[in-house]
Amino acid sequence: MSTAPDPRVWQAVEALWEAAEAEQVADPECFLAARPALEPAVVELFRRLWAQRSEDAQGASTGVTQLLAQQVGGHSEARYRQGQCIGRYRLLRQLGEGGAGVVYLAESVEADLRHQVAIKLLHERLDDNDPLQRSVQQERRLLARLVHPCITRYHDSGVTEDGLSYVVVEYVDGLPITRHVREQGCSAAVTLRLFAQTARAVHYAHQNLVVHRDIKPSNVLVDSRHDLPKLLDFGIAK
Repeated sequence: MSTAPDPRVWQAVEALWEAAEAEQVADPECFLAARPALEPAVVELFRRLWAQRSEDAQGASTGVTQLLAQQVGGHSEARYRQGQCIGRYRLLRQLGEGGAGVVYLAESVEADLRHQVAIKLLHERLDDNDPLQRSVQQERRLLARLVHPCITRYHDSGVTEDGLSYVVVEYVDGLPITRHVREQGCSAAVTLRLFAQTARAVHYAHQNLVVHRDIKPSNVLVDSRHDLPKLLDFGIAK
C-alpha cells in the first residue's frame, strides 16, 4: 500500500494520463522519452499506474483515479456511507474519487438551510506539514476570499471524528464545459459566452491574487440550472 502523492505530482500525472489516452499511447516509455522535462516523481507514479492498469483485469476501462485509489489502499471504501453525517451535513452519495480523497454530495441537516453541497474528504489522517493537508488548508483560505458567480462558493471546513480533513463547497450539477458544449449542441455564440464567463472568473481570481494553476475542462462545470460555468478545485492554487 502506498501513501497518497503530493497534490502537485498527482495533478501532473492526471494531465499526463489524459494526454496519453488522447494519443492512444501503446508504448509508455516512448511517450515519456518525448517529455524529458518531467519530474522524476511524476514519471515514477505514471509508470506505476500504467503497469497496474496493464495487470488489471478491466484493462483500459480502469481510470487513473481508480488506479491511484487502489494504490493508496482504497481508504475511502466503506468509510462513509449514505445517511452518515460529516459535520453539519448528511451524505447523499459519492460523486467521485481521486488520489487525495473522495467527494460526496451532501445536504445540510439544519432545517432552515436545507441545501446541497459537495464535501471533499481526504483519504488519510495527516499532520499539518503534509502536502495534502496544506493543500486542503490552502483551498479553504483561497475560496473563502473569492465571491464570484462563476467560482464555486466555500461553505465550511473541519475535521471528522476520526481525524480526516474536509472542505465543503457549492455543489454544481452539470457537465465539464467541453462535454456540455458538445452534448447540448451549443452554438458558437453560446460557446463564446461560456468561455468569456470563465475567463472573467479567472481574471477576478487574479485580481484577488489567486492563481488556479489547474484550469482544464474537468475543472469547469456548466451549472445545468443557471447555464453558468463554474470554476472549481483550487487544491493547488496559490
